[in-house]
Amino acid sequence: MKVLHVAESITGGVSTYLNLMDECLKSEGDIEAIYFVPLSQRDNLNVDSHKLYFHGGKRSVFGLFLFFYQLVLVLKKKDPDVVYAHSSFAGFFVSILKLFKRDLRMIYCPHGWAVFRKQSKLKMSFIRYVERILSLIPDKIVNISRFEHDETLKMGYGGNRLLITNTVTDCVTPACDFVKDTKTSSRPFKLLFVGRFDYQKGLDILIEALNSLNSSVINYELKVIGGGVLNNTRNVDMDSPWIHNLGWVNNSELDVHYQGADVLVVPSRWEGFGLVVLEAYKNSTPVLVSSCGALPSLVDEELTGYISDASVEGFVSSLKKLNLEKLSTMRPLCRNKYEVEFSVSEFKKLQIKVLNGIYDE
Repeated sequence: MKVLHVAESITGGVSTYLNLMDECLKSEGDIEAIYFVPLSQRDNLNVDSHKLYFHGGKRSVFGLFLFFYQLVLVLKKKDPDVVYAHSSFAGFFVSILKLFKRDLRMIYCPHGWAVFRKQSKLKMSFIRYVERILSLIPDKIVNISRFEHDETLKMGYGGNRLLITNTVTDCVTPACDFVKDTKTSSRPFKLLFVGRFDYQKGLDILIEALNSLNSSVINYELKVIGGGVLNNTRNVDMDSPWIHNLGWVNNSELDVHYQGADVLVVPSRWEGFGLVVLEAYKNSTPVLVSSCGALPSLVDEELTGYISDASVEGFVSSLKKLNLEKLSTMRPLCRNKYEVEFSVSEFKKLQIKVLNGIYDE
C-alpha cells in the first residue's frame, strides 16, 4: 500500500505527527509512505529524502493555486493507494479532487477543526457550515482529541469519524529523577514556552502577565522556543533580561529544555490538542495551560499541572500560585500520565488499522 501524506504547512504539531507516523510505520513492509510538504520546512521532517516531494509553501492566492497544481502532478506521478490529508488547506484541496475522482481513497486529519478558533460568530457559523459539508467527503476522518471528537459530533459533523489520540515518541533516555533546587526561595521560577509566535498560541498573553509580575522583582524567567510560521507571525516584545529567545531548536535538543524547566506554560487561545503538553509529560515536567479547547482535558488539576483562564489576569493569578516544592512532587505523576494514557503502541495499532481498513474497502 502506498500512502501519500499531504500538508500545506508542517511546522509545529503536524511535523511531530508525521515524524511519529513515519517512525511507527517504517517497520511495516506492506506500507510505503511518501510526503508532499513545503520545501522551506523540509528540516522539520526526519524522514528519508527519497520519500519527499515539495511545494512552495506560500499562503497566497497564487501560492495555494500552485500547491493544488503541484499536488495534482504528484498524484499522477506516484498514483498512491491512499491520500492522507493533514490540516484544513490540504483537506480542502484533496476533498475537491475526490469530488472529481470518486475512487480516490482519502483520510483527513484536521489537526484542530477551524470552528474552534477565536473568531466572530458570523465567521464561525460560516466555517461550521463549510466544515460540516466537507466532513462528508473523506472516506475516514481522524480526530486527534476526545474534545474535538465529541464536540464536532454535537455540531452535526458527519462522515466516518474515529478517534486516534495524539501522542509523542519517548525520550531517547527516559526521564528519571530530577535534582531540583526547591528550597531556595530566592531563585526565579524557570518557565518554558514552545510554539509558534502567532495569535493562536497566546505568547503575548504570557509575556504581558510576566511583565506585570516582574515589574519590581524578577520572580520568573522565561525560555522561549519557537518562531513565526508563514504570514501568521505576531509581533511580541521579548526585549527583557528575563526572556531567553532560543528560536526553533533541533528536536534532539528539546528534551533537555523540557527537563530543565519547572513548568511548561501553554497560553493558547484555542488548541485542537496540545502536543507540547505530552512533550512536557514525557520529560516529567508539569504544565500550566489555558482553559481553551482540548487543553484542560489533558491536565489533572494540581497533580500534573494547572488550568488558567485564557487572559492576562488569569495567568497572573495562576503564576502567583506556583510553588517549587509542589511542582517537584508533580514530576513523577506527569511521567506516569504519559506512559499510561498516551501509548505510542496504541497510536501505531490504530493508524495501521485505519490504513488497512480504507485500503481493503
